[in-house]
Amino acid sequence: MAVHPTSKPRIVTSPRLGVRFTLEDGALVLYRPGGERFVPYVELRRQLERERQRAERLAQRLRELGVNPDEIE
Repeated sequence: MAVHPTSKPRIVTSPRLGVRFTLEDGALVLYRPGGERFVPYVELRRQLERERQRAERLAQRLRELGVNPDEIE
């Protein structure tokens, strides 16, 4: 099914996937069939970086306490 931009529809739902595509403030936003918004890739990268930094801080703290985090299972 080809979707062509027009001035009328602001919401398109995929009949096969149930994914809803909307245009919000000029940006394409996708929603899961249950209504939950897909997290944009840029936000996922930010979350990943925050978690990586947190893990590194915790590993450093363990090293300061004399524990090698690479030896913990």
